[in-house]
Amino acid sequence: MFDTGSTKSFINKTALARTKHLPIDKNKQQYVMADGYTKFEVNGTMKLFIELHHIKTNIIVGVVNSLCVDCILGMDYLNKYKINLNNKHKQVQVYTPTDTATLPMENHVPKTRTFFSGQLLFSPAYRLLKIQGLMITHSLICFQNYETWISIYNPTYKPCYLYEDAIVGVATSLDSSMNISTILNLNIKEKNDDDHTHSLTNNSEHNIHTLSQHIQDPQQLNDLIIILKDNHPLFDTSIITIAETSTPHIICTGDNPPTTSRPYPQTIEKQNVTVMSVETSPDMRRPSLSLYHTHEMEPTGGRER
Repeated sequence: MFDTGSTKSFINKTALARTKHLPIDKNKQQYVMADGYTKFEVNGTMKLFIELHHIKTNIIVGVVNSLCVDCILGMDYLNKYKINLNNKHKQVQVYTPTDTATLPMENHVPKTRTFFSGQLLFSPAYRLLKIQGLMITHSLICFQNYETWISIYNPTYKPCYLYEDAIVGVATSLDSSMNISTILNLNIKEKNDDDHTHSLTNNSEHNIHTLSQHIQDPQQLNDLIIILKDNHPLFDTSIITIAETSTPHIICTGDNPPTTSRPYPQTIEKQNVTVMSVETSPDMRRPSLSLYHTHEMEPTGGRER
């Protein structure tokens, strides 16, 4: 694939293994992708020979582990052979000092969707679970800069080794039409959804609306409303809920007056410090609404009354 946005040319290591090629010069390098800060590693470089019709060309390419296509020919190759991408006539024109060649453009190239960051639904590989006996859970993985973490457990006492670039599973993109549920019977799920929708009270709907009104993104708001309405009984404050546990939730005390009905004894020095702190911070005081509040302290000659 010709890529005018790439300064260098690259080839997938898997595609390179299907051809006869020169030895790879293993000098690892790092390149930055078009977003400006995502890095990817090049295992080495080699001289790749490409034949376009009757014209033989060559270019130094970087060998990488993963690539969206088998091979990317960047601007170093395009400039070397004065290649013209004539989109008007759907032709690729190659020029050399002694000859020229014209190749037709493909009318349709399958698009590969790439994700920079977000969430994907991860499903572990069958070989790791059934053959090697490892444990990998189905999960919703979050990734940033094309990177994520996946936990792999070995429940046996035997050591297990994974080769480099081993496929541990498949990540599938999520869309608004997907519905993740632990209920296998879809008829039961639809029935439960209908029951929840009809039993939604005005109080629950009002509280859900109040909790979610600060969200500006329409898609995020819609996703959150669906989740909250599926659990709408939790937001119904008009119904008193009593916890059904064996432990009593009441502290049993005797018929004694409140502990705040008597002032806590302090020395004269501590009382004076307390009064000075209260007087220097008037904005931190407010009238007490308690029936058992203490009396106001007024200094009179070093003593309180």
